[in-house]
Amino acid sequence: VRSMGKGETADKIKADREKQTGFNTGELEKDIKDQLSRVVFLKEGGRAKMVPVETGIADNNYIQIRSGIRAGDEVISGSYTALSKDLKDNSKVTVEKPKGST
Repeated sequence: VRSMGKGETADKIKADREKQTGFNTGELEKDIKDQLSRVVFLKEGGRAKMVPVETGIADNNYIQIRSGIRAGDEVISGSYTALSKDLKDNSKVTVEKPKGST
């Protein structure tokens, strides 16, 4: 989940707001959520491209993507930290082979 303008995470937006206002309230939390969109990162030309998606049903392991990507798109996957905090729009990316593959 990222902001569509700058690709900021909810934690980043929250920290910025707390610096500006000096406090954190439920209203700020709601405002932050209103700024966020569900996104995936696609690999295009060796770079990450942040793309908004519409999601459907989900469980602890899977999320249904209802729209925003097409068959054949290369979706970037990785650890929670890598995807939710570290990866940025237009970051350079490379494909890693799974461990144990030749």
